[in-house]
Amino acid sequence: MKKTVHWASSNELFYTTPQSPTSSGSPGPSTPPPALPGALSISESLRFKASLGFTIDLSLEPREWSLDSSLSHQAATWPPMSQIDVVGSKLPLIIHIREPKEGMGLTVGDLLGRLYLALQEKVSKEEMERDRTENREAIQKAFEERCAKELERSIPRSLKEKEAGVRRIDFLRGRSVLAGFDVVPREVPTLRLHVR
Repeated sequence: MKKTVHWASSNELFYTTPQSPTSSGSPGPSTPPPALPGALSISESLRFKASLGFTIDLSLEPREWSLDSSLSHQAATWPPMSQIDVVGSKLPLIIHIREPKEGMGLTVGDLLGRLYLALQEKVSKEEMERDRTENREAIQKAFEERCAKELERSIPRSLKEKEAGVRRIDFLRGRSVLAGFDVVPREVPTLRLHVR
């Protein structure tokens, strides 16, 4: 049979469905696919998964966290970013986080410390009223539970918290233990916060 080649008069595109990778039979751990050049990736220690290997309750002050110093100084993302946005399913706002020292890039400690500070900001009456009634009730309940939990630790601080009112941490509805982040594909580098 004679084979011939014909030149097309226009560009033709042919699409194939991607093949699923076959098992190599290797007993080793699976590795994530390589990141695209220029794509943002989160530090493995902060990536959303069943267990981070450390516990951070974002309602507690950073000095009370069990964050190892070497982990705290690791880059939070690759490539290193000087600013990043954080979103969450229960957060009605975008939290903008910037590096403390120009040109250094955010570390794990910077990211978590600045997130803590952002979640401690007081919620205005207008912010609360923008939300649906059932959400406001859940947020109010989380605030009351947080104050009661604080009462077990420090009466003066609990009274101070009650007087201050609802904070952004209460938007998380009592789920304040960090479960990690994943990258949200957007123009601005963005991470999605996961809590338990």
